[in-house]
Amino acid sequence: MRYILILFFLFPFLNLKAQNVNYEVGLMQTSLVDSIKGVPYTKTKARQFRSVYKSVWGESLGVKIISKPMNQKYKVKFKGRDFICKYKGKYFIKDGVLTSYKLSAKSTSAIENVKIFGMLADKLKIRMQYFQSGYVGTLEWVDVTASDYKRYNLSLMLPPISDLKEFSGAELLLILPSVKKVP
Repeated sequence: MRYILILFFLFPFLNLKAQNVNYEVGLMQTSLVDSIKGVPYTKTKARQFRSVYKSVWGESLGVKIISKPMNQKYKVKFKGRDFICKYKGKYFIKDGVLTSYKLSAKSTSAIENVKIFGMLADKLKIRMQYFQSGYVGTLEWVDVTASDYKRYNLSLMLPPISDLKEFSGAELLLILPSVKKVP
């Protein structure tokens, strides 16, 4: 009920011009071990009640996973950068279900839009919470052109993500968004 009230209160802030464009938003699981970024520097502190795994690929990507095996809870924080954008995010997994997800990304070029996870934007934010049998949240982005600056805000409702794998020191898993414009 709380999430429905939050959506109800967010409705007046939606930009109705953005409703004319449809986007397909999803979350992809990426195995960091098979990443093209090469071999990471990995530090692990495996313990009985709380374990911490940390992998760093130079300055381009860093992932920190805090696991509590007794409660089956995982907290994943990641920070990345490439020649197009820099991004950071955080998500939680409890009993094999992704319970919340946050991502914010910004173009490395301050004066023009770039494709950030498939979305043409200068800034991009995704926030989601698991509710009943799916995810509710918002997708926000800033569109900057030479003569104009527009901020868009869309409500999201996504189906649940199935088959989340367990985290371990040998196989780190990163969940990143995929945003596509639907014609």
